Amino acid sequence: MKYNIQMGLRALSVLLIIMMLLFIPATKRVNLRTSQGSLIGSFSLGNGEYFDIVFRHSVNKGLIRERYYMDMKTQKINLTSGWFENYGAGMMDTIDENMKMTEDGDMLRIDFAQNWMQSVNYASAGIANHVFIYGDNRVKLYDLQPYKTINIRIERTSYYEIIKT
Repeated sequence: MKYNIQMGLRALSVLLIIMMLLFIPATKRVNLRTSQGSLIGSFSLGNGEYFDIVFRHSVNKGLIRERYYMDMKTQKINLTSGWFENYGAGMMDTIDENMKMTEDGDMLRIDFAQNWMQSVNYASAGIANHVFIYGDNRVKLYDLQPYKTINIRIERTSYYEIIKT
């Protein structure tokens, strides 16, 4: 009888450990979430220190590439640079003195002042065709959530939540 109780307690302990490992947010990841908070994409931080969003501007129809650097320690994101195929209608009228504008091949590049944020939101429209690029991963945001806002952030995530996506 004593042996059965010990075996039962060991099995229960192992089950509790597995449940904790599965459900407690433990690993930091780059996550894509709906505006309601549902996880729709999750990526290992081992894919790099930045991600890009590429899309077509709604007014001047030019291609834009935005680069966001990530601080894994603080879990914050900073828009550092933008490359613009066209620069005109619908774009910034003035460039702040903390910004730098240069030509980079066929694109106009703007380096932005530091502005660390907890997350970045994008409204995924088919016309703009926003593409999230992180390491070898290329995800069309419109395919994940048509005409909805997608939130990009660094956060601790449970293995259960990762498995669900």
